[in-house]
Amino acid sequence: MPVGVNCIYCGGSTSGVRRGEHVIPEALGGTRTLRCVCGSCNGEFSVLDKELCSRSPLSIVVQQELGTESAMLWDYNEEYGIALEARILRGFLAPVLWPQLVLLGPKTLFLFDQEEAESVGLEDYAKAFYNLIQRSTEKWLTQSKGIIWERIRQPPIRGRFPPRFFSPHEYADWKRGMTFICRYLDPIEREQIVHAVRRWKPVIRRSTKATSLGVLDPEALLSFQQDLILRALVKIGLNLLAYVISPTDVNSTTFPSATKYARWGTTGMPNPENNGFVTDHTLSESHCPTDAHKFELVYSNQLWRLVAVFFGGRIGICVRFPGPQITEYVRYGIVAPVKSKDWTVEKSEVYLPSRPISTLWDDLSVMIPSMPIRYRGSEKRVEQRRLRK
Repeated sequence: MPVGVNCIYCGGSTSGVRRGEHVIPEALGGTRTLRCVCGSCNGEFSVLDKELCSRSPLSIVVQQELGTESAMLWDYNEEYGIALEARILRGFLAPVLWPQLVLLGPKTLFLFDQEEAESVGLEDYAKAFYNLIQRSTEKWLTQSKGIIWERIRQPPIRGRFPPRFFSPHEYADWKRGMTFICRYLDPIEREQIVHAVRRWKPVIRRSTKATSLGVLDPEALLSFQQDLILRALVKIGLNLLAYVISPTDVNSTTFPSATKYARWGTTGMPNPENNGFVTDHTLSESHCPTDAHKFELVYSNQLWRLVAVFFGGRIGICVRFPGPQITEYVRYGIVAPVKSKDWTVEKSEVYLPSRPISTLWDDLSVMIPSMPIRYRGSEKRVEQRRLRK
């Protein structure tokens, strides 16, 4: 990639850029970068990448494939009749619990993944968790730091939802000063429940049902903005075009509407009714290789259409944005293995249309057909921001 080319999004200088903007977000296993995006735009785009990779339906697959934090996902504990914070691992049979303290009336329950705890030693595992949460609650009482408070607005379908303290980290990632999340449904008195947590003493019983396998269809609650998801996809589309063509041909001059939309979302938002997550037939027809992402960019009638299929065809998104053809090619196909730079690019001067692409935003069983998850719903947030003059 040429060095010294101005930023393709704002036209500013890129002379100080070292690492560059990831063509595909690093959170998705992207490794290739562009040095034709300035540090300011790169920093602003982190909000879009987080919305796409950590809050949208794609985040559930990212969590399972790469083991990263995801949207709200709950297991159900039959013994106590409560929903529990959980995650999904690759090749799962049931969700795996995050370590958590659940404040169930006068009783405080310590719930965790038994296999992980036994690999460390149950007593050592509980002691480490106890020490970390004691430090976190003490820090909150003295400095108002160390705890993130999250109130959910839609309860799970199954089970009660008492307040709980947890940290979405595996034991290997635990460290001094780790922040805990308190997630709750009904109004709470924060200082009161912090003191309840500080009174807890770990007692481990190997026979407890709290460490047993969970249900095979956990629930998910997502909170995301359609606008930010579409901006993130337009940004990926422009990055890919700059990568396969040239940053001197793909920039804010040749793609003015698309670059402005990716940066600010102020004009030209793609219609959510025909842009969004694709249905299972598009996934099956993508023939995306295992452990790879596949991208198809097709030009027609002053519009580029990006179909992005992730993690071997497990989930995909479609977005359209305006721009010129640039070269004689009307189709680019890119296969990007996860966490690899061994990309392959196909180019074609002719494109034969396939079946129309259907899109949706609210049915996980269709968006992620490989995963049996009950879709509790979504909280479509409204973005609040100050626009630059």
